[in-house]
Amino acid sequence: MKIIISHDIDHLYASDHIWKDLMLEKLWARSFLQLCGRTISFSTFCSRINLVFRNRMHRIDELMAFDYVNGVPSQFFIGMNSGLGMSYTTEKAKPVIEYIKKYGFEVGVHGIDFQEYEAIKREHDLFKAISKTEAFGVRNHYVRFDSETFEKMDRAGYVFDSTWFNKEKTDLRAPFKVGRMWEFPLHIMDGYMLKDKTLKQGIEDTRNVIEQADSQGIPYCTILFHDFYFNESCFPTEYHWYKWLIDFLLSNHYPFISYKDAVKELEEIHTDGCRLHQQCI
Repeated sequence: MKIIISHDIDHLYASDHIWKDLMLEKLWARSFLQLCGRTISFSTFCSRINLVFRNRMHRIDELMAFDYVNGVPSQFFIGMNSGLGMSYTTEKAKPVIEYIKKYGFEVGVHGIDFQEYEAIKREHDLFKAISKTEAFGVRNHYVRFDSETFEKMDRAGYVFDSTWFNKEKTDLRAPFKVGRMWEFPLHIMDGYMLKDKTLKQGIEDTRNVIEQADSQGIPYCTILFHDFYFNESCFPTEYHWYKWLIDFLLSNHYPFISYKDAVKELEEIHTDGCRLHQQCI
């Protein structure tokens, strides 16, 4: 089993949220409740409050450095639209895309629209123009989809998507094709794996999902970690969970692969299978 690591970029700067949404206020309120419940420390609470004064919320630089050192060909998904707490503009996203590509990492779309074809197509075409990239993938914000989303993504021109997600983690699926597009089901997400859990509990549950996927013969285990959480002072549980995860995967000799290379492998298998089928006929 090979491992695909990806990162959704939900936030760039604290200033993107002021007067636009309640993301910061919700974070502070949630953090206050966690402080009262003694699930975070006072220093962690203060660090989260100070995010607004530091302004930079993303941890792309730190995460790219960590992934590079550990040989992780991770994929970053960045928004071409705003909504649901993702409030940065495409003007701010453009230099980030160029920066990530400069350091050799793949970039795709963190989609907002999942129902209207024209809106889905618009996000695709805008990213294509900004990134000057012909073939790329997408993952929807909050992993939202309906029965027609994947077909519309295929029509829009995406090479792959990684939005399908079973929040109960009871159904682990292998990649499947929708038209010309490959769908890579998401197996592990930081927010769901660590919600209301200690680091120890999160690690144990994560190990179980990885071992379950491996035993089921899943060819690619897909994992999402938000770059925003790669911040030890603000999110120590998430930060140390990701560092443990990469160390665990390396220690157990799981090979990493990018979505791009996984698509190439699947296309070769798919093409060989079609040829074999034609010969049998």
